[in-house]
Amino acid sequence: MSLWLFLIGGLFWQYGEPTPILDQPYTWIVVGNSNATRSIQACCYLAIATFAVARGPISWIYPPEIVPLRIRAKSVSLVLASNWTANFGLEAPPLSAPLAGAVPSVLSLSLTSGLPRLRPNSTH
Repeated sequence: MSLWLFLIGGLFWQYGEPTPILDQPYTWIVVGNSNATRSIQACCYLAIATFAVARGPISWIYPPEIVPLRIRAKSVSLVLASNWTANFGLEAPPLSAPLAGAVPSVLSLSLTSGLPRLRPNSTH
């Protein structure tokens, strides 16, 4: 995955330029080079595909398997809330307020930790 991200960064470094819009200091564009634009798009798709088959499902598959049944619902909700917080923490600072990552995690905790289990004797 990091290979594709480094290629995207290299393509933007070689062919990109900061956007002329003053309100968007974090946005880069590629003008006049369709091959570089297509290569950046292909690298984005490949980075997402690589993540989806390698590290993406880890936070969804492993926690329910390694945690005892009596604390599974609350522990998995904490794991997924921290995953959402980390994802929004990486994405939110250039886009919005610094506390934007806290909203999904608090919402996830409040929605998932208080719900009763439908089948308390099931292991699935």
